[in-house]
Amino acid sequence: MGLVALVLMLGFLAVPAAPASAQLDTRLTMTPNNPMQNESVLIQGDSFLPGEAITFWQTFPDFTVYEIGTYNANSAGLVRFEYHFDNTLPIGTQWISARGNTSGIIVITEFELVPQPGPELSPEVTVDVTAQGDRQQGDIFVFFGSGYVGGEDITMWLTFPDGSTRQLATVEADRGSFSYSLRFGGLAPEGTYRLTALGLGSDRAGVVLFTLNRGDFLDAPAGTTELIVCLINDEYPEGEPCVSEGEQLEVLAISGRGFTPGEVVSLWLTMPTGETYDLFKVTAFNGQFRERVNLPAVVFGTEIGRRPGLPVGRHFFSAYGDVSQQRAIAAFDLLPGSQFE
Repeated sequence: MGLVALVLMLGFLAVPAAPASAQLDTRLTMTPNNPMQNESVLIQGDSFLPGEAITFWQTFPDFTVYEIGTYNANSAGLVRFEYHFDNTLPIGTQWISARGNTSGIIVITEFELVPQPGPELSPEVTVDVTAQGDRQQGDIFVFFGSGYVGGEDITMWLTFPDGSTRQLATVEADRGSFSYSLRFGGLAPEGTYRLTALGLGSDRAGVVLFTLNRGDFLDAPAGTTELIVCLINDEYPEGEPCVSEGEQLEVLAISGRGFTPGEVVSLWLTMPTGETYDLFKVTAFNGQFRERVNLPAVVFGTEIGRRPGLPVGRHFFSAYGDVSQQRAIAAFDLLPGSQFE
C-alpha cells in the first residue's frame, strides 16, 4: 500500500483595523445586556460618521460568525435597531460587532445568552430512548413516551449540546403513549442532547437526556499513512518544520500523494463537534492532487439548518481514494481570525 499524505499550506488575508482614536469615542450597547433565547433586544451604536452604512455581526461561543445586516447611521452618527435571539441560537458568552463601512470604526460588545426555561416536568410522564447501534452518528434513535392523555398531540423539540434547539415532529399519543424515531447523520454534533415532549392538550411534559458519539462512516484502512500539515510562508519555507494551526479567514492548499493515478479522491472536514462537511472531489493525476480551500468564519449556502461557519478548535481533513480505498487524515487547529482582535 503506497504512501498517502496531505500537505496544508496557508496564505494570509489582511483584515483592516479601525483607527484606535475613533474606536475610543464610539460605543455599542445592547438592552437588555444578558438576554434569553426567544427575547428581543435593542442594539445601539453612536459616534459613527453621519449617514454611513454600518455592518453588524454576531460571534457565537465557538467563534462562528453570523452577519446580522447593514444599517445606516442618522445625521448624528447614531444607529439603532431591534434584534431577536431565537431558540435556534446557542447559549453562552457571545459578541455583537459593528463596523462602519466608511470610517472603518469597529466596536464590540460582549453578552451572555441564557436558555429559555422549559416546561414544568410532569411526574406521571416517562420519556426514554434506545438506539439501533452504539449511539453514534449515523444510528437511529427511538424515543418512547407514556403518561399522556390518550389521543392528544405531542410536540417534541431537540436541544443540542450547545443549547440551541430544533423543533421536531408532532405525533399522537395513542392510549397515552407515543414512539418516534430519529436518525442522526454526520452533521449532528457529538455530545449530550435533550429531547422534550409536551402534550398539547394536557400540558404534561417529559424529558430524556442522551449522548451522541462520534461515528466513523468509512470502513477504510487507517494507521498506514503519513500525514503532513505545514505552514508555508517566509517564516516556514518548504522543508522547514511544519505547524498544524491557522486562523479563520486564512487559505489552505491541500495536497495529497500516493493515490492510484487517475482515481477520484473525496475530501471532507470533521469539525471539533464531530460534524462533517463534504469539501470536494478531485482527480489524482499521477496519484497526486492540490486544491485550495479557505477557513471561513462565515459560510454561505451550506445545508446545515442551524447556523453556518467553522468553529475554532481541532479539525480533521480526510481524503479517500475511490479506487485504492486508501484513507488519509490530517489534524488542524483552527484559531479565531484576526478580525476579532
